[in-house]
Amino acid sequence: MIAKEVLASTLATEFELFSPPIALVKVSSELREQLPTDLQEAFGKCDSFRPFFATEYLEGSLLLEAELKRETLNGLHYLDTLYAFDVLIQNFDRRKEKPNVLLHEGELSLIDHEYSLLIDNNKINELKSGTLTYPIEGHLMYPYLKASKKPDKLEMFGTFLEYSKILNVDCIDKNVKILNDHKIPILDVVTLKAYLSEFKANSSNFVTFLRQSLLS
Repeated sequence: MIAKEVLASTLATEFELFSPPIALVKVSSELREQLPTDLQEAFGKCDSFRPFFATEYLEGSLLLEAELKRETLNGLHYLDTLYAFDVLIQNFDRRKEKPNVLLHEGELSLIDHEYSLLIDNNKINELKSGTLTYPIEGHLMYPYLKASKKPDKLEMFGTFLEYSKILNVDCIDKNVKILNDHKIPILDVVTLKAYLSEFKANSSNFVTFLRQSLLS
C-alpha cells in the first residue's frame, strides 16, 4: 500500500532514521514500451492513472544480511531506535527472513514499510494500558539488543524518548494531502494521529515496555 510506505518514511524522519528519499512517479506509455517484457506485463496489471511509489537508488548500498554478526552492527547508530520505531508503527516485516534494511555509507537505511501502520482503536487502548502486543522476538534487532549487558539495556531508547517528546504529529499532513490529490487509497488518518498523540503523551511508559522486553 503506497500510503503506508509514504507515511512510515515520513515518520522515520521524526526519529532521525534514514530511508531513501521517496517519490510518486508516473510512468508514461512510451516508457513502458521500452521496458523488458516481464515489467511491461507487471505495469499492465496496474492502474495506469495513478503514480507508482519509488525511492532514490542508493549507489553502493547493500542489503543487510539476515544472519547479523555483532561485529557488523557494532558502531552503527540508532539500532535501539530502529527497534523502537518498528514497534511504534507496528511494522512486522523487518525480521531475519526479510531484513528490509540497507547498509549505505556505514549507516542503516530503512526500506519497505508495506506491512506497517496497522493501527486501530485497540492499539490506542494498548498504549493507555501499557500492554502492547508486538512479536518482539521476531524483530531483526531483537537478538542483538537482547544479548547486550543489563546496564546497557537500561540506557537504551534514550534518544528515541527524546524524539518522542517532540514528535510532530502533524508531520504527515503534507503527504496525506498529496496522496489524496492523486486519489491514492489511504488509511484512517484520524485514528493514526490519535494513536501518535497518545504515544507522545505516554512515551515514557512506551520506553519502559521496550526495556522490559529486553530484560525479561
